[in-house]
Amino acid sequence: MGRWREMAIDGFVLDLPDTETNVAEFGKDSSGGYETAFPQARVVAISECASHAIVAADVADCWAGEQTLAFSLYEHLNEDMLLTADRGFYSFAAWGQARGSAAHLLWRLQAGVRLDWSSDLADGSWLAVITKPRLRQECKTRLRAAAQAGHDLDPEEAVVVRVVVDYTVPDRRGETIRLITSILDPDDATAEQLARCYHARWEAETGFDQLKTHLRGPGRILRSRTSAATAVAVPVARAGGVPASRLAPRAVARANDHVFRLIGGSSARGLLSLTRGGGTAGLAVFRETCTS
Repeated sequence: MGRWREMAIDGFVLDLPDTETNVAEFGKDSSGGYETAFPQARVVAISECASHAIVAADVADCWAGEQTLAFSLYEHLNEDMLLTADRGFYSFAAWGQARGSAAHLLWRLQAGVRLDWSSDLADGSWLAVITKPRLRQECKTRLRAAAQAGHDLDPEEAVVVRVVVDYTVPDRRGETIRLITSILDPDDATAEQLARCYHARWEAETGFDQLKTHLRGPGRILRSRTSAATAVAVPVARAGGVPASRLAPRAVARANDHVFRLIGGSSARGLLSLTRGGGTAGLAVFRETCTS
């Protein structure tokens, strides 16, 4: 969108072989009232909406929280990116961590987060102050007054955000949808443009579907039978990004049993093999798919 690459952060799970090691390391999800047939690894990834290319990812056991895994990924953002995220990723600390990368953010906010009005903007959006949870009330009052007066705030205590969507869905039991951004000037991006941009976040789901179904094959699981050998291969695109479906066959042809080498070309494309605990062993999903 404009000067920024539209990015999305989201999570998914992958089924693993039902071995004692994998069960002990990754676990079986039973949150739905029944236990899954296979142990599962949880993956959180940042991908480019247009190309579906994954630029960063982390993997953990099935009980790991997506918000927790996301903290390790924000350092891979840069000032050329606009990161979209669903309400499950927001916290005051997460917002600050992601903004520290210089990337701009466009996130849905949980209904329970308080937004204190600061000023209205020409495109119908408005500026608001979010204060750090558990601050003393007099401190919050002081910060809100400072924001309305146009003073700079300590980002460790409060942040100014722009609210671009704020409405209640009547047929969803009064569900409130609020969309906030770090782009404070409507001249840089209007509320309508940002609302359309957030809708494109669902492109990340299409990219994950390529990984989970079309490249690996429907109904298949990873072949790695030990936790050390359970890896997730994700495409890394440093200059524009390409779809995973185009990267996979070329990457596998150049990979040995443990390491994915960079693929040549002007965009310096490659594959990053992520393993739990930082290990280096393991066959990854693309290699397993093409050799099975």
